[in-house]
Amino acid sequence: MIVLARIDDRLIHGQVTVGWSRFLDIEKIVVLSDDIVHDDMQKSLLAMAVPESADFDVDSVAGVAAKLAHPEYTSCRTLLLAASPSEFRRLVVEFGFRLPEVNVGGQRYAAGTRKVCDGVLLTDEAYADLCALRDAGVFVEVRMIPSHDKKDLFKLYPGDRA
Repeated sequence: MIVLARIDDRLIHGQVTVGWSRFLDIEKIVVLSDDIVHDDMQKSLLAMAVPESADFDVDSVAGVAAKLAHPEYTSCRTLLLAASPSEFRRLVVEFGFRLPEVNVGGQRYAAGTRKVCDGVLLTDEAYADLCALRDAGVFVEVRMIPSHDKKDLFKLYPGDRA
């Protein structure tokens, strides 16, 4: 079962391995990335950060979508993780996978970003991807660590973007 779908541009790091994985008793971490799936060095580095108690997989968005069609792929407590909102938009909108909610974690400064709250800065493209998720019925929440309260991203930043 998917217990958390999280967007975090750092992917696997302390908040994920210590905070979320322990709190949610995660048994598998799945990274959705069309880029990393072809980068053996990056996959190896991410694998080193995965808790010993968890399985690990990296695949393209299309690859993960195909795997999610088989319930046994997420028969254990699974964390879906992507660096940006576009991966989850594609999973939900293009491939039709249903997610009840997506957690937005760290999104660092880059050219053209606007601050939503501490730790979350979004480009217009990322904001549009999150709007597409919302429009597909996904609750988009912001929470850096499990002990924080869930906050509706669109109440924090309703946006004035075109």
